[in-house]
Amino acid sequence: MKIITSVTIDSELLKEAKRKGISLSKVLDKALRKKLNFSDKVREEIDKFCKELKLSNKVKKKALRIYNKIIKDSKKARKIKNVPIKSLVASIIYVASNLCNERITQFQIAKVCNVSDVTIRRYYRLFCD
Repeated sequence: MKIITSVTIDSELLKEAKRKGISLSKVLDKALRKKLNFSDKVREEIDKFCKELKLSNKVKKKALRIYNKIIKDSKKARKIKNVPIKSLVASIIYVASNLCNERITQFQIAKVCNVSDVTIRRYYRLFCD
């Protein structure tokens, strides 16, 4: 299912972007990200699944930091645009739990997040770079 949305960008913003040398695609990406509130949904899902998996707050905070790092990196942010939220969250939780030495299997995370363990492996590589 495709979501079609419209975004209004005023001429002031475009002039400022042009002056700073920022491309139109970056301006549009930023505007769309604000419009869709993708970040809020991901943060809610991270919180929900960490509770269901009975992971510590340390893992939850690490997962949120990883997600924030990804959305600040424009190359990685573009790569996650079309990734389903549950797949994204499952992979981030797996990386965070490994970094915090709380061992949990991909299968356990996949079961709770309702994705396959293969999906977790696919996106795991993206976050480990």
